[in-house]
Amino acid sequence: MGYIAWRIKARRAELEAGFTLEKAKVEAMKARLSARLHEHFQRRDRLRLVIGYRRKERRERRRSLRRADGFDGAALERVADEI
Repeated sequence: MGYIAWRIKARRAELEAGFTLEKAKVEAMKARLSARLHEHFQRRDRLRLVIGYRRKERRERRRSLRRADGFDGAALERVADEI
């Protein structure tokens, strides 16, 4: 193997080592970021579930009021105001 080929392989090894080091740093940063955001994402997901549940509950109440005998628009407004 010639000197030039040896230098090319050595340079490639240096670049790969640098890349591996930078990749490890990026992965470590992503892990720290994920750990810091974990609580935030859990809270966001819980709120989404609560909001979805309340919307569903409100729709069901409105449907049941529409089906009830003697329905008037004021009753629907009172239920909407409660929510």
